[in-house]
Amino acid sequence: MSIWRPAEAHFALLQVSVIGALASLPISFPPKTVATQYRVIVKLIEGLPSPVVDLFRPLVPMVEEREYGFALACGAALLERAERRALYIAAVKKHKCNAELAHGFIDRRHMTRATVEGYMKAVVGRALPRTVRDQRKVFEAARDKYLHGRNLTDADARSGLAEMVRYAGGLDAHVQKMLNKSPFGSLTGFTGRIKLHDKNTSRWMLKGMFGEIEELNSDEA
Repeated sequence: MSIWRPAEAHFALLQVSVIGALASLPISFPPKTVATQYRVIVKLIEGLPSPVVDLFRPLVPMVEEREYGFALACGAALLERAERRALYIAAVKKHKCNAELAHGFIDRRHMTRATVEGYMKAVVGRALPRTVRDQRKVFEAARDKYLHGRNLTDADARSGLAEMVRYAGGLDAHVQKMLNKSPFGSLTGFTGRIKLHDKNTSRWMLKGMFGEIEELNSDEA
């Protein structure tokens, strides 16, 4: 279950995967111009709370070397992982769904800005604050330009990175407030002694919360 791997191992695999995949694409890298603003991004990363900072600190060398695109790609992947984990924590800890069933169900969701906002409200219990949602919008725009080979200026990349880091902090604070658990940290023992629903009940709860009508794969039944 790759979503819950230890932070160091997950980031190492993520970095290799992203760099390896992007190396084969016809992407024009933005020129390495002198940009003093990169120091602001580094300070934002170092100012993140634990355990968020532990995941994002490996991005610092990329930012310092002006490899903004790689930093955007890796950081965005870490954030989508955290969003899925937030939904998993809510489904299991708050709604008492079967953990195995919830993992498989959430792992198949397509995470976009619109779906994340809806899932947060329906599953976690409250939508992300508007300022946090706006931060996601800015960093997504920069990330998409890079990943799809469109022109991305250093200024836009730095703005996207800054909002990405702020979004990480906002997401963590929101989930901590709602669920008393960070989606960026270890999930070991997070359910405590909660008695979970059986798979049949959990299946219908998950369908209802995510607003979909679909049968789960037979191997998850």
